[in-house]
Amino acid sequence: MASVLGVVGAVGPIVEAVARINNLINELKVQKLTVEDSEYYRTWLDVAATAVKGLEGEYEQILHQSFSSDIADSKQKTELANRINRYLTGEDLRTKLAEAIGFLETGQETLRKDAEGRLLFPETRRDRKEALTQYIQHLNALRGYLGSLGAYTGESAVALKELRELNQALSGPPEAFRALAESLQKTRNKSNLFLITTQTARTISRLRAAFR
Repeated sequence: MASVLGVVGAVGPIVEAVARINNLINELKVQKLTVEDSEYYRTWLDVAATAVKGLEGEYEQILHQSFSSDIADSKQKTELANRINRYLTGEDLRTKLAEAIGFLETGQETLRKDAEGRLLFPETRRDRKEALTQYIQHLNALRGYLGSLGAYTGESAVALKELRELNQALSGPPEAFRALAESLQKTRNKSNLFLITTQTARTISRLRAAFR
């Protein structure tokens, strides 16, 4: 599959997100955090949120470029088609999101053990169990988001159906393509992005307070 990182001079939300994710993972090594450390899982929560932001941000920019492009111009049309196809077939961020979810699933049991320790004060045990509940709820939301990106064969993307429509419309009249792009911009649903980013911030904060 194509990779946006292999495109010479490529810039944008996906490339930026991958760079930030690589920095976060490298920081885990620098700080020598282990699977027994709650900070380890807070970092993987950040990785997952960064992947979602990159996926959503790229779709946002594709919509903007689609509306702004004159597809009667062959160069603009080709550039847009290439960007859409790179997004539909690239796996840079979906694999990072899946990797993060894998580590977070492991963390569920680790955090549960820390929340059920015999020597904990009752208030500490309660706070940790509440934080763990929120962690699990957020993990379920991330699993659902990953599943929404499409199957593990063929194309995948945020708003896969809409992007396929845009791709197909590129071969039609410029006026019809622009109308579709405008319509998709107006009906753009950002609820997934807001849900994930908001839950991530709250979950990280809750874990930091409960598992100090």
